Amino acid sequence: MSDKEVPFRMDFNSKLLGETGDGTLLLHIELDERRYDEYMEDGKKHYRDKFLNVVFSEDLISESISSQLSGMPVGLLSSSIGSSESYSKQRKMALTSELNGAAYIQPEQKAIEHREIDIPNQSAWLSIVSIDICSSSRISQSDPEGFERSYEIFIREIGTLIGQFNGHIWKTTGDGLIGYLSDASINSQSDSIVDFALSAIEYLQSGINPALKESKLPTFDIRIGIDSGETKIRNISIPTTNFTQKDLSGSVINRAVKLQESAPQNGVYIGEYLRDNLHVQWLERAHIVEFDGAAIGIEKFRCYKVL
Repeated sequence: MSDKEVPFRMDFNSKLLGETGDGTLLLHIELDERRYDEYMEDGKKHYRDKFLNVVFSEDLISESISSQLSGMPVGLLSSSIGSSESYSKQRKMALTSELNGAAYIQPEQKAIEHREIDIPNQSAWLSIVSIDICSSSRISQSDPEGFERSYEIFIREIGTLIGQFNGHIWKTTGDGLIGYLSDASINSQSDSIVDFALSAIEYLQSGINPALKESKLPTFDIRIGIDSGETKIRNISIPTTNFTQKDLSGSVINRAVKLQESAPQNGVYIGEYLRDNLHVQWLERAHIVEFDGAAIGIEKFRCYKVL
């Protein structure tokens, strides 16, 4: 699948009617009216996606449900933190205690363990997030020791948070990180990585920074860029030094970094491939902004700010 072959998403509201003995769920589903306009054409009911400007008939929906959804296993990719506001308050207390001399307190909310890059068949659709600390060089030069302590806290806490959203760190960058989500459901990973990004800003502003400030340590602002696309494993080998490394490659990585570089302070920019796979609750919060597509080799590339 190329980056331009983005899967088509539909959003439904559902009501559980019951469950059979073999674990099959019986659901009543209908299109989410926040996303679709309904109208009649040639005596048949049609729907228009308000966000993607795609039109389809009621017959097409029935055919899709019958052929694709019947008997399909249902899964959910959810974070372990619950409310980002409550999590931030809880972690702020733990960080304050640590910065006052107590031992590090792990969060109660489980994070999946870090693992080496592993993509089935060496290629997969991933959602990539790039996070960068604003003005990190200036902060580091003015208070080197303070910056290192603040950065230690920041990278540990944000790295934990991405694990709590079922994601992984690909690499740290010296003043931030690049991470990814690789769930089999493209829709789920798209929703989750946007939720993570907004939660990261909430946690930074309401949990991490207040704890750092109370200890008279430097506080941070960040920029975040996200997009989705085809990603491959690149195996790097230098025989003369016995150096080997698994790396990620794909234009989506460059897009995420360029979006992050263009994002405003404590803002989230997402690319069109990610945006077009989001649930309506996120589409309503995504607003198109100016972006120089030439920077990533795609003229008229659409960039959105998520509020």
